[in-house]
Amino acid sequence: MMILLEFQFQRVLGDANFGIPYWDWAADGDLPIDEQPNQAVWADDCMGGSGTPVTTGPFAAGGPFQIRIETGSTGQMISVNRPLERGFGSFDPFNPFGLPAKASVAAVLTQTVYDQAQWNASSGGFRNRVEGWVPALTAPHLHNLVHVWVGGDMGPSSSPNDPVFYLNHCNVDRIWQAWLSAAPRTYVPAPTQPASLAPHRRNDTIHSILTATAPTNQQMMNVSQFYTYDNLNV
Repeated sequence: MMILLEFQFQRVLGDANFGIPYWDWAADGDLPIDEQPNQAVWADDCMGGSGTPVTTGPFAAGGPFQIRIETGSTGQMISVNRPLERGFGSFDPFNPFGLPAKASVAAVLTQTVYDQAQWNASSGGFRNRVEGWVPALTAPHLHNLVHVWVGGDMGPSSSPNDPVFYLNHCNVDRIWQAWLSAAPRTYVPAPTQPASLAPHRRNDTIHSILTATAPTNQQMMNVSQFYTYDNLNV
């Protein structure tokens, strides 16, 4: 998805070297909670700030950027016409939380196996930990926590409405690259696992890309022909 979006940016901008930037949220997560909303990514010349609606930056209310489709209360997609919304963190003194920290990312990178049986939201391994699912109370909450911390339109399944979604996922991909480069690493489920595990097996086609030439999971383990990161120090 990110590669296809990047190709479209390159086409529209006429710039074959354009790359989607990443937001190193773990660097911000190492800061005190009350400082995290004041970092450069939220400046007027970047993503803008928080609010219902957002009132600063290029996606502020009153400008051309509008939310057109969102997730309804029962999960269906509904048509809307409103400004972008965000709500940074929970600064209730009895329940404060911040972004994931670098120590949490480092802990995730110690996992040597991508996934484990039962291949679901309770499985061990790298996948669930970088996603932020298990174990619910003790594992580093990485990708999921970023969505929850930004809040507003980053919360529901229509979270791509917020442009910071792509900076978040570009950083998640950077963590994936860092994990792949730290040998030894094992990607499972293997091709010999039951068909019920499709499309997660190594040679299965990525199910979210609906093209005749959609890549396999195996092909996404070396994307250097498309892009590289300036550093993998996560």
